Amino acid sequence: MRSDGLTTEARSKLSRPPSARARRDAELEARIEAMWAGSGDTYGRPRIHAALGAEGERVGRKRVGRLMRGRTPRPGPRRTW
Repeated sequence: MRSDGLTTEARSKLSRPPSARARRDAELEARIEAMWAGSGDTYGRPRIHAALGAEGERVGRKRVGRLMRGRTPRPGPRRTW
């Protein structure tokens, strides 16, 4: 270990460029964020997944959920009339 406290493996990992999956996730996150904001902050994972599918984007529902988790605020509770 050097003075920065990182092992050789950790330093190597930090110096690598982002993986293909990380780059693709960043692209999808931006699209999901835009769709969510465009929906008036109401769309959840099922609607976002359906909207991406309608645009011809092949992406799994679990991936959409993972990308939405922590990125977009949770919508408020539904109003009861």
